[in-house]
Amino acid sequence: MESGAHSATMETGWGGGAAPFGASWQKTMMWIFIVTDALLFSGLLCGYAFLRQANSAPWPDRTEVFSIPFIALTDYSVDKLYALKGEIVARGVKAITGLDMPVFQKRRFQHGALRVEQLRQRVPQREVEFRKQFLAMYQ
Repeated sequence: MESGAHSATMETGWGGGAAPFGASWQKTMMWIFIVTDALLFSGLLCGYAFLRQANSAPWPDRTEVFSIPFIALTDYSVDKLYALKGEIVARGVKAITGLDMPVFQKRRFQHGALRVEQLRQRVPQREVEFRKQFLAMYQ
């Protein structure tokens, strides 16, 4: 069914005269969603602001709660930061599941995940051959 036929069906089912605000029902529903979403999140933000202002005890500093000395551990090095992130994730997985997860060195997308020789073992260099291989998996 085309969208025009569907909206015509909805319009005939309206029966209340002109469409409200001269908008289609799809546009009206989208605006209702946007308004209710904005009201919900503004209410949450106002509640958070109220709790922050109404509480007389000072909130803890985030460096006291999360006392991880990132600068001392990474020395402003992106590579050290990625290694630290991998180590944290590996330790979390080990603590929860008991499995040892390897920590791989960070590789940029431009470098690729595989060396060219390994890539050519899996993916043919010519596009036509690759397409034939790919389509063969789904036939």
